[in-house]
Amino acid sequence: MDDANKRVRHRAEKKLYDATVSGDVAEVKEILRKNPTLNVNWKNEAEYDWTALHIACSDGHDSIVLILLAHPDINVNVKNIDGITPFLSACAIGRTACAIPLLRDSRVLVNEPDNAGSTPLKDIISSGHLAILKWWIAAGLLDDFDVIADSISATRNPEKEAWESRENFQERSSLLPSLGGLLQGLRKNPTKIWTEVREELGITGQSSTSFVANSLTYSSSLFRILCDHPTKAHQSTVRRISLLPSWP
Repeated sequence: MDDANKRVRHRAEKKLYDATVSGDVAEVKEILRKNPTLNVNWKNEAEYDWTALHIACSDGHDSIVLILLAHPDINVNVKNIDGITPFLSACAIGRTACAIPLLRDSRVLVNEPDNAGSTPLKDIISSGHLAILKWWIAAGLLDDFDVIADSISATRNPEKEAWESRENFQERSSLLPSLGGLLQGLRKNPTKIWTEVREELGITGQSSTSFVANSLTYSSSLFRILCDHPTKAHQSTVRRISLLPSWP
């Protein structure tokens, strides 16, 4: 690729990043459609190597998350300069609508830590993101009791308590018994907790394996449909990832 083409592609990659920051779904689709060779995993060095998928997950742009996940070249486990993956960023902020399709994507390394050793599960526990925890349990992915035990210890977060507002602390603290109770119950009777959570979320008729395995079939054809027929594709995509009965 000559220098001129490289510059054109770089501008397109930066535009994709900026459109994602703005949450402009139409612009994201247009950029991807017009620039099939751009690097969808482009890292913004000025922003600590964040990618478009990181931003979409962190800022709660769930429609853009679906589009990027369907791109044939997406790296779902790409890390920024701090070792944070898109899934971890969604969990840390509590972006449930973004975390669910990632939980259902068998490519995602759900327990991947960042450079400081923090994991997605530790972050959702310490931050009180109960909805994501329930979907995680429903996916049948919490089967490592060492991980569960380690995460239970994260239900107290002194570092977060030092700077968060009193209102946030009280809200988070009110959820800690439920979070801890779910994890303790999962250690003692995983089948019972798994069944109860799935019933609460309205998920029936699927094993934990099929819940993950029956997620989106990521292909170039699906990616083109998402870009060319957004309304039809979005409705089809939501049905296929079985977000039932609604976002928690």
